[in-house]
Amino acid sequence: MNTISKTMACFALVSLFGTATAANIIFTDTQDWSANPLTISAADPFTWTHDITGLNGYIPNSEMFIESAHLTINLIDFENKGRETISFLIGSDGSSQVFNFKNLNNGSRGREYEMDLDSALFDLRADGAIDISVSAPTGSFQLISSTLTVVDPPISTIPEPASLALLSIGLLCCGVAYRPRISTNRSNTGPL
Repeated sequence: MNTISKTMACFALVSLFGTATAANIIFTDTQDWSANPLTISAADPFTWTHDITGLNGYIPNSEMFIESAHLTINLIDFENKGRETISFLIGSDGSSQVFNFKNLNNGSRGREYEMDLDSALFDLRADGAIDISVSAPTGSFQLISSTLTVVDPPISTIPEPASLALLSIGLLCCGVAYRPRISTNRSNTGPL
């Protein structure tokens, strides 16, 4: 019974310290034109850049690794009654992605277009910036905002001090709980 109570005490002591975990780092860059929306048409395409360098300490070509990126673009249409086509070109060179959509909602609500970046991640990882171009092969619409959200998972190759402390305390407690008992009533049966 004494061993069980010591073991329970060890687990209680270890649980007091909690566990050491590292969280994902999230970088968000937003371009907002809502005060003065940009009109996009076949004659007026538009290109802008999302740049995450300097946000939360992102350093391109470092040990940081971008796991995923998500782009949300908000467009609105007051004319053409759903007869427009929309084309997004994300990235440059061989790592670009193209997204095409049709028939933007009419009215003041607008619509958010959400895109997960795959091959365009190479461009983003290279220098922390990515170019986005939007065009309207037919019709016209207005660009309201664009938000790039990037997830960089933590790199944990070296155990954190709290994790090492937890392991040490747990091993110490287990060693104390299961150490051999020394009897006080020893009988000496060996040769003299």
